[in-house]
Amino acid sequence: MNLTRPSVLHSLLCAAVFIVSLTFLWNLAGDVMHVSLDEGIYLEGGERLLEGQVPYRDFFAFTGPVIYWMQAGLEHTFGRNMPFLRLTGTASLALMTLVVFAITARLTDSVYGAGAAFVYLGYFSASTYMIIANHRWVSAAFACLALWAAFEATGKSKPALRWLLAGAAAAAAAWTTPSFVIGIGVYVLWLAFTDRRQLLPFFGGILMVSLPAIAWLAAHGALMPMIDNLFWVAARYGKANSVPYAYNPSGWKSERWGDASLSLYARLMALISIGRYLVAPIGVPLVLATYGVLAWRKKLDAQRQLLVLGAAAVFCTSYPRWDVNQMLFTMAPFAILFALLAFRLPKLAQPVLVSAVVMWAAINYSSALRVSADDPSIPTRAGIQRSPITIATAYETLERLIPEGSTLFAYPYMPSLGFALHTRNPVRYSYMQPGMMSKQDEAQALSDLSRNPPRFVLRQYFPPDQILHTWPNSDRSTLVMASIENFFDTRYHLLERVRSIHFDIQLVELNP
Repeated sequence: MNLTRPSVLHSLLCAAVFIVSLTFLWNLAGDVMHVSLDEGIYLEGGERLLEGQVPYRDFFAFTGPVIYWMQAGLEHTFGRNMPFLRLTGTASLALMTLVVFAITARLTDSVYGAGAAFVYLGYFSASTYMIIANHRWVSAAFACLALWAAFEATGKSKPALRWLLAGAAAAAAAWTTPSFVIGIGVYVLWLAFTDRRQLLPFFGGILMVSLPAIAWLAAHGALMPMIDNLFWVAARYGKANSVPYAYNPSGWKSERWGDASLSLYARLMALISIGRYLVAPIGVPLVLATYGVLAWRKKLDAQRQLLVLGAAAVFCTSYPRWDVNQMLFTMAPFAILFALLAFRLPKLAQPVLVSAVVMWAAINYSSALRVSADDPSIPTRAGIQRSPITIATAYETLERLIPEGSTLFAYPYMPSLGFALHTRNPVRYSYMQPGMMSKQDEAQALSDLSRNPPRFVLRQYFPPDQILHTWPNSDRSTLVMASIENFFDTRYHLLERVRSIHFDIQLVELNP
């Protein structure tokens, strides 16, 4: 069944894809506990907003404000319940799965579109550690929504409302992750060369989102601090996160590959995992090159040209952190482009490739469900969560020692634990990444600590070589924050040590 024209059935199928995807992701990753990921930055930021604090003005933030507003809204509505708080990740990924289906089905048929959505969702299902509350998921989802609206507008006799939606979604993406302003530039250029009349509704959509955001920030005294933070991001974040193309902090070789005791299944999973990470750095340039040739040969219609430009714009937002993990956030438009290329293959080759790709996705689903089923559930101060036994044991020990509502600072980088324990951070910073924070940041954090010392500190030690392995362009002069370390050494005493997966955590308490 071809769905090249909008229909009620197509809309119903889109709704079904979104609901099924969200339900699957909710059950797969909604309640998984993570202790050392970026997620804690946004969870804590949303909670600070509910307490009356304002990003940029009252606490450090390096992204756009939308992620904090969304997390605050979710917590205000649903309380401290992780599956709901993680909707920024799970719903965003479900929306991108929907876009993969919607566009692929419109250009091929519904069955093929469903297959593309199945493969795309399977691509991420084995990486549950990435399905978290994160500004990258949200901005990528808004960017895909903008691409879908622009795609639907192209070639239509009355496209104004669709371009209005495209402008609003593109602006929302940029207000979440500023680098997504690239997408706005791409659409402006596209309209300038194809249909200038639609620039007005497109800019209207941008203003619909941007004016209220600017007004809120200005009313709360946060507009200029946000602009100052953007300069900080350019100077500090960009440098520390600059890596070579296809950089893999975890390494490409499995440490246990040579272990004779490793089962055939485990070896297969390791191989599939490596393959999953190679899809983006190898597949993206190949897909773009292929479409470039088709465009040069004038074999791309306007809709496909727009898809290619939109996909390239999304991919460019990974800069300067061109690592394989960051690229994963940008893959939805490329899933569409790859599916459309496969659909063009000769009749004999198409079933072979499609079957192999679908089988690969099915193995990813199997791997995800197998790992997920092994994790026990434990009660936490952020709802029932599943976690490996080492994390569960560490959390239970910390919860026994740290009263709810206590002041706590996670140093340098574990805000997720502070949130899970329902503590209050008296420091402007949710984390202090060595090699990225400046001397001024260190001085500000020390000032906050001295003025209002937290009762507890979760102290984690990162050796400089480990920092440089993950962030090779870190500022070596700030790898050790000696003044903060000295503050902890002189003002705190050791209360407990816990082990959490790959690292030890010291729980220290303020001296009486």
